[in-house]
Amino acid sequence: MAKLANLAGIFIIGEESNCLKDLIKNKYTGKLLEGAQNLEQVFEQIKSCAQSGDVVILSPACASFDWFSNYNERGLKFKALANKF
Repeated sequence: MAKLANLAGIFIIGEESNCLKDLIKNKYTGKLLEGAQNLEQVFEQIKSCAQSGDVVILSPACASFDWFSNYNERGLKFKALANKF
């Protein structure tokens, strides 16, 4: 696994979040945010730790059919929210 030390935070979302948390818990000791019920809540969490100039990346580890119809819808929603940030 890639070095995770330079990350300001990881936001774990969706129905596979517990599995993802188990995969990284011994490799990452930084800020771990979870519990968001939609992408708007994710962005509220991002605002709590990101500062001007920080990079925020949407990096899906699996499908998100529990929140979106497809990857395109997910990407468009992320882009729209990021543009408001």
